[in-house]
Formats: sequence, structure tokens, C-alpha cells
Amino acid sequence: MEEIHDVVYDAVVHYNTKPSPAVLDIGCKVGLMTGKFRRAGLEAYGIDIDAELFDEEEVRLGHLRQGNIAHLDRIFPGKSFDFIVSTAFMCTAALRLPLWERAARRYPGLGIEETFGAINEVLESITRNVYQSIYNQLVPGGYSIHAVWEPDRIIPPPIDGFQALESTPVFLVIQKR
Repeated sequence: MEEIHDVVYDAVVHYNTKPSPAVLDIGCKVGLMTGKFRRAGLEAYGIDIDAELFDEEEVRLGHLRQGNIAHLDRIFPGKSFDFIVSTAFMCTAALRLPLWERAARRYPGLGIEETFGAINEVLESITRNVYQSIYNQLVPGGYSIHAVWEPDRIIPPPIDGFQALESTPVFLVIQKR
């Protein structure tokens, strides 16, 4: 994971034109990349749905926050960012697999192909909401930079949970507002 952090960090450095830009790391986990940006003098924040692994000092200082990235305006009211980055959010496997159970409950009796179709419908809606939230929190001229991952193999998870799959980083998606 360290390598992909370096790639995203280098992209921020490349596109940055301000002395201390505001950066938001979505899906920050423990806050490694958030810390890397802060040590470089950037105003950096991290957000993740699961705060269990957060560094307590970073939470106390307000650098790491728990929440749903589809609602950034509620978590960072009145705050805009020059960069919103992630190394975890765009993992295709990570997004689809947790939806397997939800789709199986919503559409009982569907085969694997139909269930993946239902998952893709839900995923498109979630992705649209998340990207709108990201766009709304970017300053004009700001960038969203996301590492996109693809699963090395796709195996439908058991209905009562999911297992993590090995994934490979594929490319960066860089968009300017």
C-alpha cells in the first residue's frame, strides 16, 4: 500500500499551486496518508466509515473523522478542499462484495448473474452520490485523485458475509473541478 500512497502523494505535489492546500483523504483507515500530508505541511484531514483503527491523537486534534463520504458536507460543514484523494475508495471488489448480501436480501432467488446486475445498479447510485459529494466539497480548480483497483479474482462471497480479495492497483483517476 505504501507505493500507491507515494503515487497519490506525488500527484498532489504535481498539481498543487498553493503553499498549504487543504487535502481530504477518504477511506483513510489509520490515517497514514493523512499523516504524510500533514508532515509535509499541508492542511490534511482523513475520513473513514470505520474509526476503530484511528490514531487517538489525530482524532483529538480533529484530523481524522468518522463518517459516510456521501455526506461530506455534514462532516465538514463550510469546509472546501483543494484535493480529495483516496487509495481505497475506488476498489471495485471492496465496493461490490459488501453489496452482495444486500442484493441477495432485496432480490431473493436470483442467480449469480442477476445478483451482480442488481449490485451494479445499487453501485451506480452510490457512486453517483459519492462523486457529487466530492465535487461539492472541492474548491473551484480543485482536484479529486483516486486510485482505481480491480480484483485479481472475483468470487461471490457467502451470503452471511464476505471475504477480502487480493486486488491490484490499475490507474489513477484525476479530475479537476
